[in-house]
Amino acid sequence: MKRQSSPVTIGIVTPKLKSYGNSQGADLREFLDLSFRQPCVDLIICLRELDTLAPAIIHQTRVAIRTIQSYLETFDDVLTHKYVREFHDWLRELHKSLTQIRNLDVFSELISTNKVTLVNREFVIEEITRQRAFEVSIIKPKLTPELVMGYVHAIEIFQSSLPIRNQVSSMKTRAQNRLLVSELDKHWKIFQSNYKKSRIRPSPRRRHKLRISAKNVRYVYELSRRMQMPEHPKRLARVIELQDTLGVKNDVYTFYKWLRTIAPD
Repeated sequence: MKRQSSPVTIGIVTPKLKSYGNSQGADLREFLDLSFRQPCVDLIICLRELDTLAPAIIHQTRVAIRTIQSYLETFDDVLTHKYVREFHDWLRELHKSLTQIRNLDVFSELISTNKVTLVNREFVIEEITRQRAFEVSIIKPKLTPELVMGYVHAIEIFQSSLPIRNQVSSMKTRAQNRLLVSELDKHWKIFQSNYKKSRIRPSPRRRHKLRISAKNVRYVYELSRRMQMPEHPKRLARVIELQDTLGVKNDVYTFYKWLRTIAPD
């Protein structure tokens, strides 16, 4: 019997920077500037509206943060560690502070769209409302106009003065291109490894790791498109499909895990 291929099997081809670097004469700093510019702009726009804590703004803020984090991880061996680590830690804390509110918003959506089955629907909705109000009271003091201005200023400084390591900036363009290809390739290898592990022995933890690595692959594909590298639309579509499927599963799993904390029986 012929074995059917999985609908979410992803063929990975490392994007090449050769045509970009040679035909357009781009150097490393220009490449990094183009990479970080849009997600930094997106994050600044979101931060200026984040005090509303509207579900859509929270989602957009988290996407912008995750995109920047993905690029920081991608170019880990290119950028100066101390400065990047401080910026990365700040992004992680902001992302973490928004996670619980985002989860509660997703729980409300799962209930309103009847994607989960509940015995005591009213009680759960009241608990979501109560916990969201509590989480908002914690994060609101961190979103004063003065603090937001400081966040925006930090992002603008980072974007305008990307701290490239001295030994990297002194490389010739061709050597820089090879280094960037190897950096981008890291995400492909991590994704492939997590994909294999999740198929051999599925578990919520492994599905979560696969989902995060799929996000990183997606961001790198989107980066490749902006950098005018060879596009792989079919592969990108499969990655997005896989990420969305895993996202829904993770949301439902997280919901029932949270539900046990408020109603163990």
